[in-house]
Amino acid sequence: AGGRIWETLTGQLVTQFTGKDLRIGRLDWSPNGERIVTADHEGSHARIWDIPNGRELFSTWEVDESTWAVAFSPDSGQFAVSTGGGMLKIRSALDGHEASSLNTGQPAFAVAFSPDGRRLAYTTSGNRTMVRALANPFGSSIRLSHSLNTNGIGPGSLGSKSAVCVAFSPDSKEIVTGGRDKLAKVWEASTGRELSILKGHIGAVTSVAFSADGSRIVTRGDDGTARVWERATGQELLQFKVGEFAGFSFSKDGARIVGVQDSDAVIWDASNGVELLRVDADVRTAILSTDGKHLLAGTGRNTVDLWDVGTAKKLRTLTSHTATVWAIAFSPDGKTIVSGGLDRTPVVWDAVTGRMLRRLEGHSGPIWSVAFSGDGKRIVTGSADQTTRLWDAETGLELLVLPGQTDVRAAISPNGRYIASLDGDSVRVWIAASPEEMETWNQSGK
Repeated sequence: AGGRIWETLTGQLVTQFTGKDLRIGRLDWSPNGERIVTADHEGSHARIWDIPNGRELFSTWEVDESTWAVAFSPDSGQFAVSTGGGMLKIRSALDGHEASSLNTGQPAFAVAFSPDGRRLAYTTSGNRTMVRALANPFGSSIRLSHSLNTNGIGPGSLGSKSAVCVAFSPDSKEIVTGGRDKLAKVWEASTGRELSILKGHIGAVTSVAFSADGSRIVTRGDDGTARVWERATGQELLQFKVGEFAGFSFSKDGARIVGVQDSDAVIWDASNGVELLRVDADVRTAILSTDGKHLLAGTGRNTVDLWDVGTAKKLRTLTSHTATVWAIAFSPDGKTIVSGGLDRTPVVWDAVTGRMLRRLEGHSGPIWSVAFSGDGKRIVTGSADQTTRLWDAETGLELLVLPGQTDVRAAISPNGRYIASLDGDSVRVWIAASPEEMETWNQSGK
């Protein structure tokens, strides 16, 4: 048993594909004309075949489940396979790796991608036709590009050297991490190559950020100091005393640094470390707006407070959270705010009116990080539920769920191409259409 391919004009047999006990139930031709995917009739395998020679390239085994339907994506890079267990699995056409899955409840006996690859339509045995968004802004697939083992102990270990903070450079080319080894390190985002080490803290480095022009890095350590470094040379330019809590960052113009000291939101002069403004409001995290005119603070009183920097007056209090707010971010245009905390649900706000726009429902653990993409269209969140999630900022639609192993903090590159998820002892870098985990970077250099 098997299949045959015929020339339509001449009726000539082009090739055939066969196999022991092969009984084909469904098949689909890849849009680029190079491969065919088949689903076994009453079997558990989906198979990819090379058209020119009829050779089976690989097969996938859906454990204890029959395969009901198959379909190629428009770019031929992936295929969908429907199983008898009520799952639709999206797999790589290169190696069969599972990229994502959808729970359809009932087996789907027909499945098709939309021409742009962003939606999947399927018809179930319950006579329902459904369309699900596959809105992946990274293209046909997002894959783990490389991971950074920051403690040299092994996967899953929270050793003394594990990373605790991560940030991208403005040009998306570099990543800076801080760890319990008292070091901040700069890495090449595309390869994971270590570029430089910022050495000076005598306690764990718990906050890192680039200046808007990428020329400087600010770090905060458990030694009670914040330090400013020259990115090109790694030279320490400035050191000043700070208190507990992380979340230090530069203003857009690079002239000021904002952070938290002893539950106060504080703004310092980035050239000399002189304190410019202090707001006493039980603060857990603080940032400046893009234009530098407003201070945003997440508090232990379950609120997000907006302050006028010039007058030090509170403009409004955003109330919706039911627990401490640990993470906040402005959209690049300053018109939208996202916040998250111990109540497990990020909230999106109108920065001008303070009106709550929507909740991002899906996490099952506290939210440790929130961030906008450079174009403001997406939001990335990291949570204690061991996932990083990507959301449509306009609709609140959940676009992606990236797995982790422990509490996760995440950052998205300004160009929207990379997501870095800090997960216990490692930083995982996810990239568009990366076929596999390429390498591990050790902070020890080994």
